[in-house]
Amino acid sequence: MLKTFWYTGDGNNFGDILGPTILHTLIQEKVLASLDEGSLVSIGSIVNLNYPNPVKFWGSGIISKDIELYSPERHEYLAVRGPKTRQRLISLGIECPEVYGDPALLLPLIFDKEQFMKEDKNKVALLPHWVDAETFLQQQEHFPESKFIDIRGDANSIIKEVVNSELVITSTLHGLILCESYNIPCVYVKVGAKVMGGTFKYEDYFKSTNRDLYYLDYTEKEMDIKEIREYQKSIPPMKINLVPLLKSFPYEIKNEKILDYMEKNS
Repeated sequence: MLKTFWYTGDGNNFGDILGPTILHTLIQEKVLASLDEGSLVSIGSIVNLNYPNPVKFWGSGIISKDIELYSPERHEYLAVRGPKTRQRLISLGIECPEVYGDPALLLPLIFDKEQFMKEDKNKVALLPHWVDAETFLQQQEHFPESKFIDIRGDANSIIKEVVNSELVITSTLHGLILCESYNIPCVYVKVGAKVMGGTFKYEDYFKSTNRDLYYLDYTEKEMDIKEIREYQKSIPPMKINLVPLLKSFPYEIKNEKILDYMEKNS
């Protein structure tokens, strides 16, 4: 049994609930929510939280460049989401290996795209961060054929709608990662200042996949579908080898598909 922590403060949020699901799939054993010493912390911008005991971070990130970190020297950093998180830790004198990757990138190795396919496709899907939901709903009138996806809904339903979309417009990090992991055309858009930390965590992810940050800012103007479609064509594909991330995992991996990926890409 693996003891792990995932963030629940924002309710049923897609990125947060992926953590225990992915860990369970990797070790094929039960995972238990825990803040005990040595618990594993994975998906999410949660390195900056105040943990009561020393924990191990694997693929986690920091939510903003200036946020306070609570006794970061107590914890162990096996891998972090991206270079921005690592740079912040190093600036504080913390040892952190140059191993990057959000564990959500493992989704296609865990869940085959084919199992989610359906006959009807979404020409455009709107997938906002939960704090941007109202703004996206207001913008939906400009996208009459669009599908609105609730990031706080059922995880399987979110994946199904995304992989059956021709284009996804999103302001949530794990919506973006979900799209890119399954090779679904998507564009990260900024529609205001409600998302904590601004673009920090998005830049952290883009840097981990060997790219600069790409996004469109619609904070002060309406979304333009023509502009979004054209901009999407200019975004380079992500490039990341997930083997170092998997090798840094502190428990035995028992999932055959993951083991096969590691063998082929080592």
